[in-house]
Amino acid sequence: MKKNLKISVNNPCGEDYQNFDSTAKGGFCNSCQKEVIDFTNMNELEVKSYFEHDHDQIICGRFRPEQLKVYDLGNSNSLTSFRAFTTGAIGVLLSAFLGTNTAVAQTTNPTHNVEQNENSIVSTAAKSEQTNTGKRVSGIVTGDQEPLPGVNIVLQGSDQGTTTDFDGKYTFPTLLKKGDVLLFHYLGFESASIVIGEKEMNTVDLKIDVSLDTAVHLVGEVATEKSYKSKRSYWKRLKTKE
Repeated sequence: MKKNLKISVNNPCGEDYQNFDSTAKGGFCNSCQKEVIDFTNMNELEVKSYFEHDHDQIICGRFRPEQLKVYDLGNSNSLTSFRAFTTGAIGVLLSAFLGTNTAVAQTTNPTHNVEQNENSIVSTAAKSEQTNTGKRVSGIVTGDQEPLPGVNIVLQGSDQGTTTDFDGKYTFPTLLKKGDVLLFHYLGFESASIVIGEKEMNTVDLKIDVSLDTAVHLVGEVATEKSYKSKRSYWKRLKTKE
């Protein structure tokens, strides 16, 4: 049985979230005396996980417009059996794989190992050379035509990052290469991503200035609706074709 979850805010609140007192999960609205859960920084999986179980109390939330939609929660009845099946299948495949690897390891040619090591050394040297061809990136981040201090700038897929200074200026701490993606995050503004391309790599001084757009968020009482759709059996599908 397929399970869907629809999340909506039917009557957006006119209160300014920026004036709310900060809480562990969002902000506290003095007007309605409720905590407003901030979902804007959650991904789709985290939003679904929060609403997967029924809540007794009324929830007020803050959302990005694209978060208010119908979420697919999957097939609730078959989830447990599917997990059991995949766990058993993985166990069988892992045992077979380990057995094969043991047999191969016993007949491995020492000369082949030497060649692999040499190839590994060459590959490592090539990667090191590519890293050294990277460039230092700097620039200014603005919003509403004003410099933004404290903007978080992160290299996608890593823990490397920096923040803008009081004048909105930044210099990324590590060299970047073609294909790298910089992510810019600042509260109250839409996030931005910049891909380092061939054009940027051909410049002498890599300056990337970014202008962030003001974020549009909806705040209000959350309306949730769960629906179930039975999957048609093989015989029903056959009958329909007839």
